[in-house]
Amino acid sequence: MDQSIIAWVFSGIGVTILLSLFKMIFIPHPIISISLEEIPFLTGYQRIVRKIFIELSAMMAFIYFTVVPTSFNTTEHIPISTFPFIPNSLLPNAITLSCVVIAGILFTFFFILILNKKLLRYTYKKVFSNKSIFWVFFIFIITYLIILSVLFGYTINIILSYLNHSLNISQEDTFTTLFSLPSIKAYFGISMIVLLMYGFLRLLFQPLVRIYINFLKPVIVATITLTNGEKLYNKYIFRPSIEGNILIGDKPEPTEDCEKIMLPKSSILLK
Repeated sequence: MDQSIIAWVFSGIGVTILLSLFKMIFIPHPIISISLEEIPFLTGYQRIVRKIFIELSAMMAFIYFTVVPTSFNTTEHIPISTFPFIPNSLLPNAITLSCVVIAGILFTFFFILILNKKLLRYTYKKVFSNKSIFWVFFIFIITYLIILSVLFGYTINIILSYLNHSLNISQEDTFTTLFSLPSIKAYFGISMIVLLMYGFLRLLFQPLVRIYINFLKPVIVATITLTNGEKLYNKYIFRPSIEGNILIGDKPEPTEDCEKIMLPKSSILLK
């Protein structure tokens, strides 16, 4: 495989152009650029395609912006057999181990939150009622994201460093090693490793995703009385304001099999 082509593909411009082409060719434009109000009306197929595109876009951007900043010189940092496997004065053993421990503690904390609904609601009230607690919680989240991102990129670069020395590629830094692998099998192998690591990382990020959904997208259930006296019991409110209307449904998620109703606000009896 030509090195200049690979280098272009993994460059920032290449990633942007490829994502744009992928969007135009494989994804109907409205599925990606629709408004929040239109999302509940997507079909099941459209939802799957949209999620796949967003996930692939996020994965490519994440890998690029974590692997590039954590690349290092392969001649100054030769692989060794003891932890952390690559001598690097910027990331000594104590700091690396401390980051792993901190990430583990934060993961445990976030995981307990999503398991205990009462604790999650209590945390929600405290976070949004006390600025000090809000900023502490925000720092926890940012610290967790940064540590996992740096460890992910650094681990990929360690693997590239080993490939650089074991395959005698003789590149000066780990990132350019990626452009000089000797065969398609080598590219397939490193791709599988990166995908598996990214999948594991997504599992570590999942508690934050659940917290985000519970904090910023709370489930609202209500009994709605209409001006004609009719009552709609236990309806989920998806969008409380859509050009003078309210979107409700009979399930927690506005999926394809959910019975959605768009009600004019003027038809609702306000007490």
